[in-house]
Amino acid sequence: MGSPGAVDKSKPPITLEQWVELLEARERRPRRAGTRIRCSRSTDERPRWSNAGAWWSTHFAQNAMKNGGELHQRFSQLSDFYKQKFAAPTADGDLSF
Repeated sequence: MGSPGAVDKSKPPITLEQWVELLEARERRPRRAGTRIRCSRSTDERPRWSNAGAWWSTHFAQNAMKNGGELHQRFSQLSDFYKQKFAAPTADGDLSF
């Protein structure tokens, strides 16, 4: 973990819910000037979000259908929730983790 942007491969850098919220925010509000994604723990956000996306994409691909599809089901529930949240006209603003 000595290099900038390095992550612990054994645990997620952000929660599943944060990852899904980020995905849906980017999908639903890509051009909204008021929608920015900030990470309060880092001054350089790009490596963190890039690593988080890479970690969750890999983890999801390897584990989505294990345990009766539990991870896939949770992802779908969260995705539906955030699709509705970001479809609402009042869902403007920043996302901070």
